Amino acid sequence: MAEDPESSPENEERRRAQEEMTMIIQEFFLNDDMNQVETDLRELNWNFYHYYFVKKLVSMAMDRQDREKEMAASLISSLYDVLFDSATIHKAFTELVVSADDLILDVPNIIDVVSLFIARAVIDDVLPPSFLTKILNTLNEDSIAAQIVVTTQKVYLTGTLKVDNVLHRWSGSRSMTVEAVGSRINDLLIEYVVGGDIEEAFRCINNMNVSFYHHEIVTRAINLAMERPESENVLLDLLQEGFVQRVISITQMSKGFNRLIKEIRDLCLDIPNANILLRKFISSATNEGWLNISSLCQFDISPEYVLDENAVRTFKERITVVIKEYFSTGDVEEVVNRLTFLHMEFPAPAECNRIFVKKLVMMALGRRNRDKEMASHLLKNARMPSDDIMKGFYLSLDSASDAALDHPYIFGDLSQFIARAVVDEIITPAHLDETEVRSSNRLGRSILELSLARYRATNSSQMIVRYWGACDCGCTELDIHDIKNKIMRLLFEYDCYGDFDVACQAMRDIGLPFFHHEVVKRTIIYMIGNPHTRLWNLLEQFVYAGVVNDTQMMKGFKRVKESIDDGSILISIPQANLLYRKYLNRAIMEGLIDSASYYAQKDISMCQLDPLIGFCGSEDSKL
Repeated sequence: MAEDPESSPENEERRRAQEEMTMIIQEFFLNDDMNQVETDLRELNWNFYHYYFVKKLVSMAMDRQDREKEMAASLISSLYDVLFDSATIHKAFTELVVSADDLILDVPNIIDVVSLFIARAVIDDVLPPSFLTKILNTLNEDSIAAQIVVTTQKVYLTGTLKVDNVLHRWSGSRSMTVEAVGSRINDLLIEYVVGGDIEEAFRCINNMNVSFYHHEIVTRAINLAMERPESENVLLDLLQEGFVQRVISITQMSKGFNRLIKEIRDLCLDIPNANILLRKFISSATNEGWLNISSLCQFDISPEYVLDENAVRTFKERITVVIKEYFSTGDVEEVVNRLTFLHMEFPAPAECNRIFVKKLVMMALGRRNRDKEMASHLLKNARMPSDDIMKGFYLSLDSASDAALDHPYIFGDLSQFIARAVVDEIITPAHLDETEVRSSNRLGRSILELSLARYRATNSSQMIVRYWGACDCGCTELDIHDIKNKIMRLLFEYDCYGDFDVACQAMRDIGLPFFHHEVVKRTIIYMIGNPHTRLWNLLEQFVYAGVVNDTQMMKGFKRVKESIDDGSILISIPQANLLYRKYLNRAIMEGLIDSASYYAQKDISMCQLDPLIGFCGSEDSKL
């Protein structure tokens, strides 16, 4: 018997890919969550079918409202160069145009709609303009497909206002509808708990017609069961019976539980025994056959390390120094590197990030507009998770009432920080909606409302970005290389002429006491590469004259060690580690560095240095 080609593995895989991607698109049109789309497509790992996703996305948007059309165009632009390459986009739009003659009956305005999608893709730099010329040469000039290409060229990509017209054709029509669905789900669950009418609950679920979003029902039902132990049995019965009557699919059931597993740490903040309850619910569901245990993600709910009071105090002291230094230097990369090392010392990165965000914002509130702009710039480039940043803002909102005594303009300035974070895309508007509910004081809620109002105002982005002006005073990131060049010139001139007064004047000209560790770092690296230099005398005189303090001296040595550890120095100077320890021990023995403070940093152990102490301390080992 000949094998049925429709049942071949290739066709089966194609069918599954198409079904899964269609579900992803349906859910996207509901919740407008681009990040979730990216996550779902990565989990599917069917890169070969990404062209189908783009084609299907546009096809499904064509007969929907302007909101969905704008969402589809924005999603394609957002995922280009992230998941979709140029070949994927080219293939998707080619198939879309070629199939236009078959779709004209279903979508009468297909010429206008597809022309707009293509024009939007060209303007967004997703499709090259040459796409139109190349595909037109392959089409029958009387075909619908050819009319689409010609309309794109002559109507939407010709004229002085072409970009503005295309970009705003569907704008203003996007609005979140997931809140309405979530509200209806909450209502039906409450009504079911109170009345116990399971058939009425199923009728409400079916009437919503969002089968691809049933995982939200699962998530909210389990959350409610955790919050109301007396309702636990009836809510679990609802999910079980929903599975039996095929109201909720096994896929949606698993997705709902997986969301809870991933959010378990946040749940434990509100419900301390949430991890125990969720394990119990999963065990019960799998035993009763309405949850597939193999479809769940790894259930790792080990609690995150929490800093004790002393650790928090120490961390705040450290980051205060880092932030002050940043306001003087503007060196973002330096801050990022320091945070990375602090995370090693304080193994609670999420908590540290939240504390850092609050400290940065609160310190900036009491400073000039230049520093506020620098703080926003740092948040944009600090490469922190969005949730950590928003939780840092939440800490700031929570203490806004107390901070208002010291910062009378906190209402406007803090709302500007948050609105700027949304414009810079380090948090999303959804973060504000979520936090607005959690904010515990009236001033905090008012600040969030103003943030949303600022963000949603007409032409708001430009005004928000320019609100504090540019960092045009003092040192900026662009000046860092110039400052480092001045430091190297200072060291070279001292090595040649040995004039300490000139060196001190050069340090005063640089005028950045928080950046003196860079002088120490570059002096040591210079000596490692030139062992017979006279620069050791310069370091001694800087310390004895009070030009460089103990903290900056120790920090400079630590920066050298970090550069050695990451291999950047060892490439050119293989013996750098030995020479570094040699200079470090000499600094300790001559009192330039306090050994107890240095070893407390735990970057170098005592046992690494002991064998060299005699060597460094002898008269024969002078550098």
